Amino acid sequence: MSVCSLGFLALCITVVIAWPLAPGKVPRQLLLAAASGTFLFSLVPNLRSWLFFAVVMIATYLGFVSVRAFRRGGVLAAVIGLTLLGYLYVKRYEFFATWVPVPSDWNLSLHPVELVGLSYMLFKLIHLFVDEWQGQLAPISFWSYLNYQLSFFTLTAGPIQRYNDFRQNWETVGRRSEDSRDVLLLWSRLLTGMIKIGVLGDWAYAAFQRAAPVDGPHSLAAALVCFYVYPAYLYLNFSGYTDVMIGAGGLLGFQLPENFNRPYLARNVLDFWDRWHISVTHWIRDYVFMTSYKLAASRFPSAARYWSYALLFLALFLAGVWHGTTESFVLFGALNGLGVAATRAYGDGLRARLGGVGLKAYLQNRTIRWVATLFTLHYVGFCFLFFSLSMPQLRTLFSMLSREVWHWPASWSGWQMADAAWLVLGIVALLSLWKADAIGSALGKLAAKAQQRPRLMYSMLCAQTAFVVLVLYFDWAFQQEAPPVLYMKF
Repeated sequence: MSVCSLGFLALCITVVIAWPLAPGKVPRQLLLAAASGTFLFSLVPNLRSWLFFAVVMIATYLGFVSVRAFRRGGVLAAVIGLTLLGYLYVKRYEFFATWVPVPSDWNLSLHPVELVGLSYMLFKLIHLFVDEWQGQLAPISFWSYLNYQLSFFTLTAGPIQRYNDFRQNWETVGRRSEDSRDVLLLWSRLLTGMIKIGVLGDWAYAAFQRAAPVDGPHSLAAALVCFYVYPAYLYLNFSGYTDVMIGAGGLLGFQLPENFNRPYLARNVLDFWDRWHISVTHWIRDYVFMTSYKLAASRFPSAARYWSYALLFLALFLAGVWHGTTESFVLFGALNGLGVAATRAYGDGLRARLGGVGLKAYLQNRTIRWVATLFTLHYVGFCFLFFSLSMPQLRTLFSMLSREVWHWPASWSGWQMADAAWLVLGIVALLSLWKADAIGSALGKLAAKAQQRPRLMYSMLCAQTAFVVLVLYFDWAFQQEAPPVLYMKF
């Protein structure tokens, strides 16, 4: 079941309608579990994958029970180490598969659910291990653990909700907002997410596919489209998914964390990752960077600043490698790691040279702010080239660019109308990255005004619903594959 489909929309409507008919907490918990099971059932292809899920759920819970029983650092390290080894084996990282003694015969292209959701389950699992070891975790049972890990609005691509927040909603599952305006806004957010995925994001991805065939882009115009259109597609696709899930969870009384905060207006790379996929970035900050930094700073206090640069690089490098198993994702991680480490070093240098007053004036300078934001946008776009293209495509791209740069007068004079159209599309995509948040703010203000006029709110929601249903119906009628959520494969 695709997130952007009539089936998922029908599932949400069914659960919301059945909600007030379920008398009490336990029936509503069962209703949520049934919804999650239905969503999972639509994704699991065969009995083998069901057995895989069962083994993973039981084994990981036993690991959690071991940490809870002993509460020793050695047990925690052993459990996390075994979990990571199992994860690396299932993900089939090429460097890992070369020395694993037992070869894997799983065809992951035929069994995608063996990967879909697994990364996010791993994030939540390590969070459970560490917080339980530190004595910070709320009471947990196998029943609540299953629902926390397999919840349909966080299973496939986050956002990563911490267990204590989940449990608070889980135990008060009957307390959703009764304010009709809040409910309408949640439905509007869910439908807006589907429009982002199924219409705007789909158009952007179609343009990217035309510009980047299997062997890579062959013209400067196509390269510009890849550079500017793909970040737009990725933002629309993933933020749209987040809108759908936050809307669906909110309708059932679950407050999920936000995942985006105007990322393409970030001042630097560190700021960008504090605005993009926020739940994962904060997880990496808490469980990778801060843990390792505290250890390094306590043992080597005189070199703590330099350790922060190295560990920031390591944290973002691991985040990049997490996205995929090929060399391009290694480079993607390395570039982002260099970006955040350089940002921290540059900030420390400015602070030492300008002092507190001078640094404040520097940060408030509008010209510097615009230059920094524009530079960050293009650096992030360059990093996304390694995210979106394979190594053969990248080699074609850089080979073509080397020819275009050395012969730019001739290459530009030979452009056709189609090339100019691609370039215009790239520029429009760039502007959309800058203006998307402004448009979202304008729609938010419109929704706030509509709250004072219930008829206007209902009219807006009805129009939005009709548009979404029409689009999804045509996709179904013409047997078009629903747009996938890219981050589901991670």
